[in-house]
Amino acid sequence: MMTISRVLLFVIVALLSLGVSNSETRQAHAQGLHSSQSSDLEHLFFLAGKGNVEAQFRIGLIYDLGQEMPQDYIQAKQWYEKAASGGLADANYLLGGMYELGHGVPLDYKKAVEYYEKAASKGQADAQLDLANIFFYGTEGIPKNYSRAAKWYEAAAQQGIVEAQKKIALMYEGVGLPKDYKKAKNWYEKAASQGDISAKASLGLMYSEGKGVERNFSKALEYLKPAANAGNWSAQFTLGAMYADGRGVPQDYVEAHKWFNILAAVGFEQVVESRNRLTKKMTPAQIAEAQRLASDFENQRKLPHGMRKLGANEKLVFEDTPPQANSHIRERSPDENIVLDESSKEINPSQITKESTVILDGREKNNPDDTGNAVFLILMLLQAFLMRVNWWVYYTFITQPKYNHPPIFWNPFVRVILVSGPFIGIALLMFLSFFVTSSPWWFISLSVIWWVFGSKFHKPKEGEN
Repeated sequence: MMTISRVLLFVIVALLSLGVSNSETRQAHAQGLHSSQSSDLEHLFFLAGKGNVEAQFRIGLIYDLGQEMPQDYIQAKQWYEKAASGGLADANYLLGGMYELGHGVPLDYKKAVEYYEKAASKGQADAQLDLANIFFYGTEGIPKNYSRAAKWYEAAAQQGIVEAQKKIALMYEGVGLPKDYKKAKNWYEKAASQGDISAKASLGLMYSEGKGVERNFSKALEYLKPAANAGNWSAQFTLGAMYADGRGVPQDYVEAHKWFNILAAVGFEQVVESRNRLTKKMTPAQIAEAQRLASDFENQRKLPHGMRKLGANEKLVFEDTPPQANSHIRERSPDENIVLDESSKEINPSQITKESTVILDGREKNNPDDTGNAVFLILMLLQAFLMRVNWWVYYTFITQPKYNHPPIFWNPFVRVILVSGPFIGIALLMFLSFFVTSSPWWFISLSVIWWVFGSKFHKPKEGEN
């Protein structure tokens, strides 16, 4: 039977674990403050305390990115809220992103829309784009609304956001709006003038098919060739079809076969039949030449835009999938950091702009965060420890006659505390996981699995009690 000394040992270990954890946390936080508290950072906190919304926003960004302080979404949210209450659009935008992605807060799309609309109404272009995406694709609790999507796409497009220019152009091609090819062409041209490849491909297709413009194959080739060479699959397919049929260009089976080969190599199954029909019209020498050209192109790693080469058992599937909004804020280079104006000792507002503070790094799903993984692991280890203590108490004090233990443990109140204490700790960790990890449901699921199936590992061996 476990003696009272072993009970005390477990209590001491638990207290020491918590004490060391808190001590290390405070020490790390102090080190972070010490290393980052330059005169600029100190003055930043001073200004924020005086109600300067730009300073409040900058501190929120520091905590959000973990650049000069340990990453802390809860602190970031608090500072963003202060800046947002002062009317700063960028703060509202990043608050919307936190609710859309569940960073430091429960996932809440309606709340995200609320903050995005506040930022968008003040001209924040990224918020306008993300808000439009939500209404265009729809999401949990937010139905599709093409008219509202078009409103915000157009607002962002007018500010030069390429993604918005392409999306509003697509809508004017008849996706959610009445067809207006003239407007579609206008927006595609604006995006193409900024070097966007897919916009050039769309313009080439419009000219090759005469959509909203007079059919002009030479004009189509001006857009299609650079887009195809840059890896756009739509441009490659259109070029292949033009050369195969001799539409607007001299018929060239080798060139057509080359483009069809490139697409087939990455899993574009729709083109295989066209390539096979073409092969029957070609000589072995022409086929070999087309394959050589396709191989040269592939060796240059110019696969269709946004694609990788698929494995033998994979298929290419095209899905109408919404981009991830506000998915990642990249770290800023040194010349982009806020600098305090020495003459006025105020933050220079010109240095805190949409371009320099809130920049999306692509539109990918957020990558795993090293800090978040460490926090998750620490919580999981602490959870396992609490469950071990809880089961040990149960098997030692609850399932055994009370007379086997010292009189202090005969008291029902003491016995309830022994069992409920670790259990309450377990429940609190589950609750805390929603605020300090990016995968709270994984944490809760693993906790439940360990609770249900792990009891046999906690049960004392025969003769141990």
